[in-house]
Amino acid sequence: MSKHFGHKVPVAFSPEAGEITLPFGTCELAAQDKVLTPTATSEAETLTKLEKVIADHFAHFALSENLTVTWACSV
Repeated sequence: MSKHFGHKVPVAFSPEAGEITLPFGTCELAAQDKVLTPTATSEAETLTKLEKVIADHFAHFALSENLTVTWACSV
């Protein structure tokens, strides 16, 4: 996922983790036991946009999978 975004925005990634820096927020990715966990960080007014962009890309890459993206807020 990070590599895909790397064509347009700054990214960092390894086999276990990644970070995508978009103009409106950052998404950290953690991979463990076939689970990819995103953590979105953004200003309140752009958080929904960041979550949508990341979730849409997850759905695109998982066309043949039964994928559900659920965001939880930690304040």
